[in-house]
Amino acid sequence: MTNSQEITESEFPIMKILWENGELSIREVHDQLVSTKDWAYSTTKTTMDRMIKKGLLDRKRQHNVYLYHPLISKAQGMVKWVRFFADGFLGSSPQQVVAMFTESGTLSISEANELSALIEEDQ
Repeated sequence: MTNSQEITESEFPIMKILWENGELSIREVHDQLVSTKDWAYSTTKTTMDRMIKKGLLDRKRQHNVYLYHPLISKAQGMVKWVRFFADGFLGSSPQQVVAMFTESGTLSISEANELSALIEEDQ
């Protein structure tokens, strides 16, 4: 997958759940989404199937259940959103946004370093 692959607004919560948990079934992802999204199970499934086609997720069968996992890192997925916040809301540089995410604990130091490198690469 290239850095140009973007995560949509509806895909981002799914990626966030999988980045935090590793491998999960659609049901497990859906159960976590239900508190923030008013989605039917079929919407979660359709979205995750589309994310496989885009190269964002992969799945493996384990005990008659598919387990899904991200194919991109959190930093790779955040490049678009960091630029969006920097340009659209804060009027600051992407590096300042990365620093804010790091200070808040949203990103680890290694994730921040990877994100910084990806932003530099993407310019």
